[in-house]
Amino acid sequence: LRQIEISAEKAIELANEGAYLIDVRTEEEYSEKNYEGSINIPIDNIENINEYPKDATLIFYCEKGGRAEKAVKYAQEQGYANVYNLGSVDKLLG
Repeated sequence: LRQIEISAEKAIELANEGAYLIDVRTEEEYSEKNYEGSINIPIDNIENINEYPKDATLIFYCEKGGRAEKAVKYAQEQGYANVYNLGSVDKLLG
């Protein structure tokens, strides 16, 4: 399984087309700062992505990229093909 990185510009473009921006930080971290329109699914609850269709585009991010990497691997193992690691939330917040 390979990690697919994505730029903030491309992530926003895909989100505008229906992709899911998923913040895998804790609820507390998410409440402190987040990107409008993103979904908070903490990495400890990553199995909740199974509520989304397998053909959905999922873009994960966290504080630095490590938890997002774990989320991408999990999603790929669950059969999701269109998954990306954005890395840090700060890329979206500029």
